[in-house]
Amino acid sequence: MRIRAALLCLLVVVLLPGCATAPQTPVGFAGNYFDTRTGRIGVVMSEIPKPDTAFPGADCLLCLATASIANSDMTSAVQTWSADELNPLKAELAAALKARGQHTVTIDEALKMDSVPDRSGAEPGFARKDFSSWKQRAGLDRLLVVNLRALGARRNYSAYVPIGAPRAVFQVEAYIVDLASHKLDWYESFDLARLAEGNWDEPPKFPGLTNAYFQVLEEGKDAIKRAFSK
Repeated sequence: MRIRAALLCLLVVVLLPGCATAPQTPVGFAGNYFDTRTGRIGVVMSEIPKPDTAFPGADCLLCLATASIANSDMTSAVQTWSADELNPLKAELAAALKARGQHTVTIDEALKMDSVPDRSGAEPGFARKDFSSWKQRAGLDRLLVVNLRALGARRNYSAYVPIGAPRAVFQVEAYIVDLASHKLDWYESFDLARLAEGNWDEPPKFPGLTNAYFQVLEEGKDAIKRAFSK
């Protein structure tokens, strides 16, 4: 089932090459941002994805099937990994903002990014999703969005051939949206990867790669929180 789903996803990518959009470039805080910005800022986090594997570079259907089969033991182990370490992140970010003098509101519900409408023709430096409903429903002026995009392990391929060992990955984007204009007050993408120390290919539990995963989770959390530290 997993392999069939992966093949279907790749087929969609092949058939719809024009759907890709240019990545958003980083947006830094203005020098006096935390001293001058007032109003209520909400903190919301997307649903935490289940850890899984990916094989970039295995670009044909047969290549992806080959990579999936060759790494099936690793995938089975990765899918048992926990992401519970990320549960406190939203509260920790809210506390960091409060320490900077911000009127912070923690949004309890997980944000379902697929249900947030797209903004057509969004310019660089502006949110590509329409978060305006949060202004009315929660009385917010700004929204800190933490979008967890991928967790697990990634192994690069060149068609059928693996390129090196797999890496544990943490892929997240975080940004603050001004809800009046959808301008990004701050934007950063976090794409962290870590190799296992020593031998990674130790089925069935892959302890070296597993340790690398939990290390990269901590590194990712710390990297996001540093953006708001004094």
